[in-house]
Amino acid sequence: MIQMGRSVVALSVLLLVLAISCSAAVHPGPAPTAAAAGAGSPATRAPRALVTPAASLTPSAVLPSIAADPVPTSAATPPSAGSGACGTDFPPGDTVEWVESGGNWRSFLLHVPEGYSSARPHPVVFSFHGYGRSASAQHDYTGLWRLADRFGFILIEPEGWGSPQEWDLAGDYYYDGIDDLIFTTDILHQVETQLCVDPVRVYATGFSNGAEMASLVGCRLGDVFAAIAPVSGVEYDGDCVDRPVPVLSFQGTDDWNVFFDDAPPAMAAWAAHNGCGDTQVTTDVSASVSAQEYEGCGAAPVILYVIEGGGHTWPGAADDAGDIGGIGFTTHDIDANELMWQFFEAHPLPS
Repeated sequence: MIQMGRSVVALSVLLLVLAISCSAAVHPGPAPTAAAAGAGSPATRAPRALVTPAASLTPSAVLPSIAADPVPTSAATPPSAGSGACGTDFPPGDTVEWVESGGNWRSFLLHVPEGYSSARPHPVVFSFHGYGRSASAQHDYTGLWRLADRFGFILIEPEGWGSPQEWDLAGDYYYDGIDDLIFTTDILHQVETQLCVDPVRVYATGFSNGAEMASLVGCRLGDVFAAIAPVSGVEYDGDCVDRPVPVLSFQGTDDWNVFFDDAPPAMAAWAAHNGCGDTQVTTDVSASVSAQEYEGCGAAPVILYVIEGGGHTWPGAADDAGDIGGIGFTTHDIDANELMWQFFEAHPLPS
């Protein structure tokens, strides 16, 4: 009797376990929410107006906070052409967006400013991160998003390619299907379907390798980008569009990552491209900062801010930015963000 009783109990327990397992299979728990990914992480949106990616497509290296996110698999439909809509209503804040470019899904950080309205066009500023950095590092280091909220411009911080991440400056990766100029235009075209963009007020800045990318954008896409403001890495490509492009740049004399001696020749080349004279006027801004501006540039000025003793840094940024920032002394006599926005505001594309 005792042995039979134990058998009945064991059989009952087995049946109960099977019932629970079946119930769990039929009624799975809820999918993870955005909160489970970590508080404060940017939201992730599927791209608009794109086909579902093929299984062979893989995303580039992405923001650390979303590195585990899957490639987007669906896309919303943008406003139809001729509908009278200028973009769509869009909540302010940061989102990680995706765009298909050159057969790859690539991401960018999109900051929609406080007070954004689809009823009026807004300026756009692209901000390219440095070598080995990320869009989120650029976002935190420069703090341009604060200025975007104050002045109502849309901020785009693209994600580079490779490991470590960098920008394709001379077709180096094109054999892999990577062309960052095309990537830049793909981003802009997609954002134009999402948001109300002012096409005559699109600008570019960047830091270090990102400054080189901003320089290339100004050169090759100067009919789209109204003005550029490279920080610690201005260059002149030499194969530029005909239009004179306003250029504002910042360079420290003690920058040992991108040598100061590279900046004056690049600015001289931009001055020649813009039809400026050979003479520069130097204005002392402080004891350690001066502005060198070429004369005779007309509507496309060329100005270099020289920071004596300045390192490979973003003027006005945090002194000790750690892994997200630069190296060396950071001046606080000027604020690169404020100066470049004043410069951008004064230089839309000519009509």
